Amino acid sequence: MKPSHPRPATARVQPEAQLAPYRCERCLTLVPANRLRTRCVACGGRRKPGTEPHRTDPTLLQIGERLRSPTVDQPSLRLLLQALSGARYYVHFLSYGLSPEFIGALNMAAMRIPVNGVVSNADPALCAALRHASVQVPQFNTRCLAAPTTWTASPHERLVVIDGVLALRGRVSLTMRSWHDHSLRDRCGVSVEMDPRRVAKLNNQHFVPLWTGQKGNAPSERPSLDSAA
Repeated sequence: MKPSHPRPATARVQPEAQLAPYRCERCLTLVPANRLRTRCVACGGRRKPGTEPHRTDPTLLQIGERLRSPTVDQPSLRLLLQALSGARYYVHFLSYGLSPEFIGALNMAAMRIPVNGVVSNADPALCAALRHASVQVPQFNTRCLAAPTTWTASPHERLVVIDGVLALRGRVSLTMRSWHDHSLRDRCGVSVEMDPRRVAKLNNQHFVPLWTGQKGNAPSERPSLDSAA
């Protein structure tokens, strides 16, 4: 018998499902890997050379799976903080109010990566605290939507997007009281999304319009998106 020789190893082609969306640094739109172009499909901003979609992080996806079924040993708040501390590229968030503990957690993340968020129902003291935080940590950028005179006048979206591969959406704001109640309700009202294409869609439909000022009472000088992804 002829001696068998091992076949040479061939490079594995990475499926698109394992690629995170590309993030436009101008308008923060997320573009799925299969729609990547030289310019952003939303604002027309030119993509920087060498900025390619990154691989999904298995550790972050594992945290996402545990967030779907938190336990006493792995409560949802601890898992959320683990996800924020493990973010490697960026964090986008929408919250109805923001507690000091989460300002600290987001600031810690912003020491390493860009963190951008829109906070509604923000009183003057909270807006001042966020401005001070952004001065101390330049990568921490927020937009404040003032507390409205009526409950229905303020946007109520809650969303956290991490690295374009994990999205948390539901009735839970980034406040300690909200997440304490969430833990008692056993994750009631929060959905976890880990499909990069669906994460990009959530980001572009809910976060980007508020961030750019197309929706709510955010500043109007943000770049206009004529054709959101």
